[in-house]
Amino acid sequence: MLQILLVLLVLLWLTGNLSLPIVLPTHIVLFYINSRPITLWNVIALFVIIWIIGLLPSPLRQIAAILAVLWVLSLIGIIVVAGSSGVLLTLLVVVIVLKLFGIV
Repeated sequence: MLQILLVLLVLLWLTGNLSLPIVLPTHIVLFYINSRPITLWNVIALFVIIWIIGLLPSPLRQIAAILAVLWVLSLIGIIVVAGSSGVLLTLLVVVIVLKLFGIV
């Protein structure tokens, strides 16, 4: 299951950064909050991140949850944290890889 989550997280990262016609429907704006567009990609990424946070061990779960809250707040424009999505994605990928190798 962790391998599937890791692949899904990497695919979401790639579709968020690449502009391919096949992934264009993920960039549809669903609604606006604080005059910031919330796309389908943002909603899917949020659900995958919540799913991964639920599988993490306790101290890492709390750190990832705080970073996820900061990401959501920066997404809707309440606070500005440069690179918050990159930090959250890197943390989750590293923790999943460590868990796959049995270190965590």
